[in-house]
Amino acid sequence: MYPFKQKRAVQLLSLTLLTFLFSSASLASEANQSMKLPLRKTPLSRPRAPRPPRTEQSLSDQVYNLFTKFDNYLQGKRKFPLGTVNYDMDIENKEDILYTAEIYVGSGMQKFDVTLDTGSNKLILNDKSCLECQGATFDTSTSTTYVNTGVEDEISYLDGSYVVGYKSTDTVAFDDDSIYSATTFNFLLGLEQKGFEKDDGLIGLTRYNDNEYNIIVDQLYQQGKISSGIFSFYLAESAEQSTFQLGGYDSTYIKNSASLSYIPLSDSTMFWDVNVQAFRVGLDDFNAKGQPMGWAMQDVSTACLDTGTSLMYLPKRVFPKVIKALLKGLKHLRSSGYYYGPCDTSLYQSIYIMMGDTWFEIPPSVFVEASPGYQYCFIEIGASEDDTWLLGDTFLMNYYSVWDNDNNQVGLAPHITSTASTIPVATLAIPTTAYVPYTVQDIALEIVKYAGIVGVSGVVIGGLSFLGSVLWETIFKNTSLMQQNPFSNYEQFLI
Repeated sequence: MYPFKQKRAVQLLSLTLLTFLFSSASLASEANQSMKLPLRKTPLSRPRAPRPPRTEQSLSDQVYNLFTKFDNYLQGKRKFPLGTVNYDMDIENKEDILYTAEIYVGSGMQKFDVTLDTGSNKLILNDKSCLECQGATFDTSTSTTYVNTGVEDEISYLDGSYVVGYKSTDTVAFDDDSIYSATTFNFLLGLEQKGFEKDDGLIGLTRYNDNEYNIIVDQLYQQGKISSGIFSFYLAESAEQSTFQLGGYDSTYIKNSASLSYIPLSDSTMFWDVNVQAFRVGLDDFNAKGQPMGWAMQDVSTACLDTGTSLMYLPKRVFPKVIKALLKGLKHLRSSGYYYGPCDTSLYQSIYIMMGDTWFEIPPSVFVEASPGYQYCFIEIGASEDDTWLLGDTFLMNYYSVWDNDNNQVGLAPHITSTASTIPVATLAIPTTAYVPYTVQDIALEIVKYAGIVGVSGVVIGGLSFLGSVLWETIFKNTSLMQQNPFSNYEQFLI
């Protein structure tokens, strides 16, 4: 998750939104449609149901992975003959919302379950004196190595989470033997916090080291505990065991037929940012009606790879193009900027994002949240508040990822249980259609078109608002269909 700025939670009524689309202030209202972004949490109405299982692996793949894992497993810790990984640890997938790891802090080796977050730069824990803090808290009195620097500090996140406390120093380890431990490691010890209901804190893994806080992987490398500053993730779905590797990567997590595609990092020295050259829905440049399904970026477009973000967020002007192509002809619901569509994943096409010289697939089995017994399922894609792509776990859980700051690159390859694929640009060319952002007029015309589809007359074009009958017919009517699903306060659309 992005730190340093707190997101807005603006809740606009549909009537207000439609009115402003046709007013002189509509350009400003566009930026306020993001509503409440569930970066570390799901929307309150999102069903907490497991996704369908992945496609079964071939027998040869299963045998290969079984023997490889057995060979590498020794006394509960994985050892790799090639020396590419120093330590491979199991991490937990918590309801497909976040991924947490156990760490040990202080001379007493107090254990904490923290989110691994490539979108922030600090280790966050909570002090025992914080009575309102949820999760495990740190008892400083039992650690002889603890130092309170007396420096007050705070941090806030895009989802509204925040921590206020003191910069502190102690030993932090990833293993209970304290082999992979960073001594005199600085972290923020919270006296007040909000938003950490499913973990005891988080540990930042951005690229950014400052004079106040180091990234723990870099400090482990500097102190000689690991052989390189590379770290890697296998972010699996809840049915599989996810892992985190220090000091390198393990190719046995990569699907047999795949290989790592390396993407150069952008000029940012803080986040794991890469450039997006193009995007598409499906493999065809145009649909049967001649409408574009793929677009080439004309300007530099940045994507942040962030394990601390649950969903995938597209630039606010890219999102309408993708969601329209994705849901074309499908009945769906919209609430607070998020969409719910049919639960049958065969009705959707995959999304592809081009980074470096490779297309990366996000299949429907991942971005459509399974909800057995429900008419509509949550689409795990949203609009960001700016022109940045925020590629969270909806994207990253398709790929084994290698984070290599020393060589300014990130490597991605479909992992052993993934159904995603990568396609070289040499095989699938960049779309011929140039990306042109959606304008307010485009959105207004879509609403007018929808009003015409449902047979409503009396639309005032060029004025400041629709007539009341249009608002009623297009947004609030058809309650019989609404009653067939568990959601309320939704807008219903047919694109």
